[in-house]
Formats: sequence, structure tokens, C-alpha cells
Amino acid sequence: MYPMDPREVKVFVKLGEECAEIQQELAKTLLHGPYSYNPLEPMRGTNRQRLEKELGDLMYWLDEAVKAGLVDEHMIRHWEFDKRQRIASGAREKAPPQGGGV
Repeated sequence: MYPMDPREVKVFVKLGEECAEIQQELAKTLLHGPYSYNPLEPMRGTNRQRLEKELGDLMYWLDEAVKAGLVDEHMIRHWEFDKRQRIASGAREKAPPQGGGV
């Protein structure tokens, strides 16, 4: 098993937490609509605003993961481009290349 220092662990945990929070906001948006809000907490904003906040938080931790060398930004961009190509062509998902990455 690869030993991780506490900072690496924190970044991975935070990435997971943010993904879970995005999932929650997506569910609320799908159930109630993007412009709905919790009447008990109106200052927290609409579902859309809360989703945007959580996406920003995820982007922060993704950037931290890149800076820490935990993920390779070039590979992320590669897979982003690949995804765009697959969606544009209607192709199915494919497995990552063997032996590449960090």
C-alpha cells in the first residue's frame, strides 16, 4: 500500500466530501427545481446557487490535488477532451490507456 501523508489524505477526503455535497445539491435541484430554496434558510440561496458554490469548492480541492501532484492536470484535460469527443460521436465510454498517468 502506498503511504500517504496527512495532507494527501486530507485532499482526497475533501474531494470525496465535495462530490457528495454536489450529489445532494443535484438531487435537491432535480426534486424541487433550480430556483427553489429552503424557506427555513432563504439566505443560503437557491438550489442553483448552492450547486454553484459546491462546484466551486470541488474545483478548489481539485486544484489542490493537482498542486500536490496527486493527479495529473494534463491527464484530466486529456480525459475531458476524450469525453467531449465520445459524447459528440455518441460513442460509449472506454477504458483508460494502460501504463499511463501518475
